[in-house]
Amino acid sequence: MRLEVSDVGEGPLVICLHGMGHSSAIWADVATRLSVAYRVVCPDLLGHGASPTPPDPAAYRRERSLEDIDELIAEHRQVGETPFLIGHGFGGYLALSYVIERADSVRGLGLLGATAGFENLVAQVQWNDATLNNADDLGIAPVACNLGLIPDTIVIDRLEEIDVPTLIMIGEDDAAFNGASLILEARIAENTLAVVEGARHNAHQTHPDEVARQLHPFLRETLL
Repeated sequence: MRLEVSDVGEGPLVICLHGMGHSSAIWADVATRLSVAYRVVCPDLLGHGASPTPPDPAAYRRERSLEDIDELIAEHRQVGETPFLIGHGFGGYLALSYVIERADSVRGLGLLGATAGFENLVAQVQWNDATLNNADDLGIAPVACNLGLIPDTIVIDRLEEIDVPTLIMIGEDDAAFNGASLILEARIAENTLAVVEGARHNAHQTHPDEVARQLHPFLRETLL
């Protein structure tokens, strides 16, 4: 497995994916609160945190990221166990991608300030250009910016295929991702929308008690 991980707690497996420019550490406070009932595994995505930064841009393609999640689950689950997958920001995009491409691979899905990509191709190009030129602000190597590229419309086009319970969380003041969350709410059949009052994009860092409070009953209903 090529990713470094944080692994806390015991119980049903919960995996938390961070967004661009962060690491597993941003989930630490939420993971601690969830670890009273669950095993919470938080990886450093490729090019982030303690995980390696390969020089080949192809190493960061979406398909390879999904294979990383395959390996992560295989490494940490009990025999026959199906985990709950949570993603923040671009980690939410990867979580959506995984559920769509790997049917029956997870028991449930948690999304925080997540995006499914763009139907407007101009917006998609703008996102990709901004991502590729954002290494300094993100605090990562330029090649690692390739991780955050959205290459097509497959995810946003296939949201209706998601058939697992999905908790959609959004910071009350996360203006950049509020619209994306409403798209998720409109297109994912079995979902619950939860607003984290007073929070912006990194609600799991600034409001861990509230994010954990939203997750606990949803996880209990889905996993226990």
